Amino acid sequence: MSFVPGAAAPAIVSTQPIWFLVHDAGLVVQTGLSGPRLPRRSDVVELGFDPDRAHYLGRSKGEDCFALHVESATLPEPWGPQSLRALYASLGDDLFLAAGRAVQIATFSLTHRHCGRCGRPTQPVPGEHSVRCDADSLTFYPRIAPAIIVLVR
Repeated sequence: MSFVPGAAAPAIVSTQPIWFLVHDAGLVVQTGLSGPRLPRRSDVVELGFDPDRAHYLGRSKGEDCFALHVESATLPEPWGPQSLRALYASLGDDLFLAAGRAVQIATFSLTHRHCGRCGRPTQPVPGEHSVRCDADSLTFYPRIAPAIIVLVR
């Protein structure tokens, strides 16, 4: 595996960063004859999303990876959401690992906009994948759900 997780984007981003737009129905991809294609930064802007709100995930095969939750946005053709499972064969192991992390981090960001104790807005913690409630001094971290398949004989 060549995906290396990270929490803070480097000062100089790679030349062809990988973007994961996390939609309520899956990852946003461009469908075509050659299979699904992940968006580029220019596509993110063209689709009307703010790339500055993205979460840095790490590096896959030397390229920086970013995740951005796009909620239930209506997408123009040929863009559309596909389930993570459906994309496994076309993404390969490394990108699938990064895509899974993208979904988890983007979902955490969406579901932790407010403190679970007092309801006040939370603030991102620089250099971490966490948010903090200043009123309660609580820090919330994402639940990263690892998976394992075993056979017991």
